[in-house]
Amino acid sequence: MDVLLVFLGILFLLAFWAVLRRDTRIRTRGRRTTGVIVGHKAIKDSETGTTYAAVFRFTTEDGRTVEAVSTLSTSWRRGIGREVALIYDPADPEGTADRPGSHRLNLVFIPTLLAWGTGLTAIGLDGLLF
Repeated sequence: MDVLLVFLGILFLLAFWAVLRRDTRIRTRGRRTTGVIVGHKAIKDSETGTTYAAVFRFTTEDGRTVEAVSTLSTSWRRGIGREVALIYDPADPEGTADRPGSHRLNLVFIPTLLAWGTGLTAIGLDGLLF
């Protein structure tokens, strides 16, 4: 059981690191642009049913046309053809582009991952070592 807690704790800490790194890159290297909602991607979940994430099309600073899927999804599809403000990391525009406000969720998510990761690892190590 203690080994499992350490393992889970390390997984939480790795997730913390990945989310923090992505968030930091957006904050330090992020470029703002305007994109257009060109469609929606259906996301199926057994608990919430189907939700829809907006698909954005925009042009990067270097002139590439890119499509990206929002990290946020809702139960409705709307806004096709509507212009929206976007922020993206030039090193990975397809993987990071989203509406600027969507990254605010990380203000809660990052500390939660850190707390769970640290707590589970500490409890597991306490059981293994003492």
